Amino acid sequence: MNIQAVAAVGFAGLALAMWDGLRSVPGLKQLPATVRQIAETTAANYGLAVNPTMLVAMASIESGFNPYAFRLEPQIGDASVGLMQTLLGTARDMFDKGYRAFNRPDYADLTKAEVSMYFGAAYVDWLQKWHRSNRGSNPTEEWLVRAYNGGPGWQKSAKAVSMTANHWAKYQQAKRRLA
Repeated sequence: MNIQAVAAVGFAGLALAMWDGLRSVPGLKQLPATVRQIAETTAANYGLAVNPTMLVAMASIESGFNPYAFRLEPQIGDASVGLMQTLLGTARDMFDKGYRAFNRPDYADLTKAEVSMYFGAAYVDWLQKWHRSNRGSNPTEEWLVRAYNGGPGWQKSAKAVSMTANHWAKYQQAKRRLA
């Protein structure tokens, strides 16, 4: 068995052991200043119209700055992975939509802070474009944060509105704390 196969088996085993919610490997958190640098580099180097401060606050509430954070999402048959807790399906969808600074990701790729930040930022960039083309205006910061958490149709269900309201409140706290 090669090293990649061993890593994949190990990662799959870790995933199964963490089935009940967000888990992360202790002691592997990034410093907020490091995450800020990754966010600024991502925005500058890949031409994404994203606010690095927004990305840092999102990483804080999504993963606690842990690039190995992992949450199974059994209700949708996917998992949120990495610094930005990007769903693998979302990251792959962004790749298919033309966001190709990195290869088409797998779960292990999303545990790399730079890859996770890129696909999280790509999703924010795409959400802005989606809002403009479907609503004819620029989205508010609140709409973007809530859509990142609940998808662009978050306003269509009471459950998503409630869930994303909590996410928005956490985001605002993180943004104030990190300012």
